[in-house]
Amino acid sequence: IGSEYDLVARRLARVAGREAIELAIRPHDTYRYGHRLWLDTETGFLLRTQLIGNDGGPLDEVKFVEISLNAEVAPQSLKTTYPVDSFTWLSKTTKPSRKSIDTAWTATDLPVGFRVVSTQEEMMGDSGKAVTHIMYSDGLANVSAFVLASAEPGSDKHEAFGYSNSFSVSRDGYRITVFGEVPVATVERIARSLELD
Repeated sequence: IGSEYDLVARRLARVAGREAIELAIRPHDTYRYGHRLWLDTETGFLLRTQLIGNDGGPLDEVKFVEISLNAEVAPQSLKTTYPVDSFTWLSKTTKPSRKSIDTAWTATDLPVGFRVVSTQEEMMGDSGKAVTHIMYSDGLANVSAFVLASAEPGSDKHEAFGYSNSFSVSRDGYRITVFGEVPVATVERIARSLELD
């Protein structure tokens, strides 16, 4: 974790009948979410996790209610209990076309701690259109920016998908959409700051 977060060991608790240490990962600003983690004190196994919003409340939670660690798993217990004889299995034979590239797109106003971790060109389905995909990360939160040449300008648009947010803008014949499991202020700031060098 970079300097954008503090890591604090809070207290011992019980999760799924096991002793766990609760850790809090607290961001220094409102451009990223916080986290709470409960780790099994014996094994270090993650027993419970919460994604924490800017108001301090949980946005999402995953936890074990019951768990047996280091127990042998019988092969028959991994078999599905659903009848699958009537299922039609589909497999995609072609992989999406993508390649690493250098890009002239730069975010001029990234929130502190975020940096480019990859840039790729990807082909969009059957349309044959190329989209530039830039991945940003602060070491914990990841944000994707997609830049597509577009003849049709669109209005600025925010969409929320649970605790994930996207923000789209049009600029100089391109449609820019930024998406991530971060607050809307983060994706909007990055989308508005992306420019061609």
